[in-house]
Amino acid sequence: MCYTEAIPIALAATSMFGQGQSSQANANALNYNANTADSQAQSSIEQGGVQAQIQQNKVDQTIGTATARAGASGVTLDNGGSSGKVIAQDAQQGALDVAQINSNAQRTAWGYNTQATLDRYQAASQQKAANLDKTILTAGLQRV
Repeated sequence: MCYTEAIPIALAATSMFGQGQSSQANANALNYNANTADSQAQSSIEQGGVQAQIQQNKVDQTIGTATARAGASGVTLDNGGSSGKVIAQDAQQGALDVAQINSNAQRTAWGYNTQATLDRYQAASQQKAANLDKTILTAGLQRV
């Protein structure tokens, strides 16, 4: 092979090597992002659990205070009077609030998990491109 033929081949090999390195770097970045999204999903579930527990504690405190006040005033809660109904409604609303907090945390985690999955698919695609570039480069250099 003459010198003038070797220059374009070397330039093409250099370009392909750079493309392969870029694809590999993209794949690494996407995998890192996916792992970060997984961590954020787990964190959102944990934070939701903490917020739900705080809300449940507030509800328990409200119900306990209302029950104690009703008892101190001589009202019985067993007969279905208005005090008992109010306390039952407070408990029901509190349970709904706690469920909503947990639901919101689950939805947030789902979003992070979805992003992680998409990032992993893109990373796999970039990894295949890097491997293909490496294979083509290796095969081309062996012919030279």
